[in-house]
Amino acid sequence: MSLINWALRKPILYLGILGLLLLASGCTAVTHNASNPSKTSTVNKAAKDSHSIPVMIKKAAQVREVKAKQRLAHSPQFTYRSENTYVTVPDTWAKLTDAYPAVISGLVTDWQRVTGTTNSAVTKLTIYVDKVLSGDTKLLGKEITVVYKGGYMTYGDYSYGRIKEWDKGNTSNISDSTLVFTEDSSAPLPKINSTILIPIRPFTDGKETPAFTKYIRENHLETAYAIGAPEYNTWIVQDGGHKVLSNNPEFQPSTQTRSRRSADSATDPLTKNLINLADELQKRLE
Repeated sequence: MSLINWALRKPILYLGILGLLLLASGCTAVTHNASNPSKTSTVNKAAKDSHSIPVMIKKAAQVREVKAKQRLAHSPQFTYRSENTYVTVPDTWAKLTDAYPAVISGLVTDWQRVTGTTNSAVTKLTIYVDKVLSGDTKLLGKEITVVYKGGYMTYGDYSYGRIKEWDKGNTSNISDSTLVFTEDSSAPLPKINSTILIPIRPFTDGKETPAFTKYIRENHLETAYAIGAPEYNTWIVQDGGHKVLSNNPEFQPSTQTRSRRSADSATDPLTKNLINLADELQKRLE
């Protein structure tokens, strides 16, 4: 098992190291097997499967969206940037479907804070699946839980090892018990009532440590899903599926906020591939 998969599956909880789960989450090298006809046929069939979102689900999401905005307006907010340096990113449709058991789109209907983490917040996204582009079509019409980095946590847990001495003057009026909202600038937390497109894999693999098993049980994550490196593998669906954009501003075609990793990231192969992948996903939604 790779170090990054270990970080996704076996974080050391309650010791301020959960950031490994989120800063280097689950990107592993994959090899596409173009000779797998059964998977190809599944993808082609699943890409056509869709399910209308019930009106009551939409209305509930709208109500929660308003409440979430009101809460956010009264909460201290912090933005950080993670650095995933040694990762292999599925940046084509073939690699994406080989790396993940399913690729779905759906409406974000709720946020729930995950407790028992330090240094990096974790949020349970509730997503109503309206399309399955690849994988298990039984997910259609169901609400699933997806673990995502970012969200609410106490300032004391967030600031541990993150807020430096010279920054404390700007935050001295925030108590350690105050809930603050935090998110990675490369992977903003998908908003309630937005439609996202993501690849998913089970959050658990049955090989968890006792501490991690306790964490899963306390946060009801037994049937949850995860996304490896969400800064690369989350897309926002707009205009009824006619516009698909990376959730990461760095990989949007017209972005003004390019990564410092490359002098000209607009022509960087990863950037170009991810922009092209968004176009491919858009075609598969239409």
